[in-house]
Amino acid sequence: MDRGKKADCTNGPSSSNKATDGAIQERGNNLANRPFEKILNFKIWLTFPLSLILFNIWGGVIPSLNLGSEINRRAVNASRQLGRGINLAGGLDAPREGEWGITLEESYLAAIKQAGFNSVVIPIRWSAHASNKAPYQIDPEFLGRIDWVVAQGLKNQLAVLIRPHHYGGGIFHSNPEDEMPRFYAIWEQIANHFKNQPNEKVFFEISNEPAYPFTASQWNQITSKVLAIIRESNPDRTVMVCPISGGNMGEFTQLEVPEDESNTIVRLYYFSPMEFTHQGANWIKGSEKWIGTKWIGTPAEKQAIMQDFDQAQAWAKEHHRILFLGEFGTLNTVDMNSRVRWTQFLVKQANQHGISWGYWEFCSVFGVFDLKKMQWNEPLLKALLGGKSHR
Repeated sequence: MDRGKKADCTNGPSSSNKATDGAIQERGNNLANRPFEKILNFKIWLTFPLSLILFNIWGGVIPSLNLGSEINRRAVNASRQLGRGINLAGGLDAPREGEWGITLEESYLAAIKQAGFNSVVIPIRWSAHASNKAPYQIDPEFLGRIDWVVAQGLKNQLAVLIRPHHYGGGIFHSNPEDEMPRFYAIWEQIANHFKNQPNEKVFFEISNEPAYPFTASQWNQITSKVLAIIRESNPDRTVMVCPISGGNMGEFTQLEVPEDESNTIVRLYYFSPMEFTHQGANWIKGSEKWIGTKWIGTPAEKQAIMQDFDQAQAWAKEHHRILFLGEFGTLNTVDMNSRVRWTQFLVKQANQHGISWGYWEFCSVFGVFDLKKMQWNEPLLKALLGGKSHR
């Protein structure tokens, strides 16, 4: 999500990471109560025409033409390491950290780990901290701040996904040809700066929600270019790619990744139905009319979501790609019972389809953590992770 499109915002490990029942049971899966990490480690090898398919025990798949190759194993490992994640939005993706009321602290990363999450996604507004003139140098002090956050994640045994967010504050859209050299230069610096971070724990994402003025074909070319830049200094790092408009279900069909780039994961996001998840969003004209919309979990509501995930999984199998649900969530304007039901069902679908995920987000307006009370929103946290109280 882009903040330009949005508004403000017991510790102890989860004893249970149970996939919820319902649709999982409907698919005949009797192993839904295994922890996420164990599920992705449980492999059943089957023969498939010219390929091997790695089945996880939810019934989902992590497909690859050659899972025996080292490069594909890295992508599988990255998916496993990302597991159940959360976005640290509202801090480093603000024009300046703290401007939106969030300054990342050491205790936040510790709380995330203690609650039972496996990873953090760090949305970063690199464009606000890089020169507008060649060689487009990133502020060293800001790079040091990112180093600190990455170190805190690793200290807490969390995988870390570094993601450019809100790129250009509209510059990308208004003057893309002139901005592209800057975008590429920023990526060259990011890649070089983090090249010594552990490949098995730190991952890159090329960009968040690319859209107008690019066509799908143009964005595919940009993706290939950035991948080539990253590979010069990070030949073995897993990189997240996304289709035009950021990976909304259905748009991934327009994505094209170089055939030799199998150490990649395709990032999707899910906020459907928007009238429910974004009711009252002050960056969407007319959304105040949506206030009061509920998600009951009717057969029709569930079927719409299941159909989207089935479509995504079918595409992933056909193109031999691993998926990551990089954003999903509901605004705090939504009634809590509906938020819990929808979130629980989304997690169920991701788990069932073998898709690791990163909830949007930690402590802002979609958040699951209350900064004022310094405590988790228990119903929402349980919808994500299951288990006992985290107070």
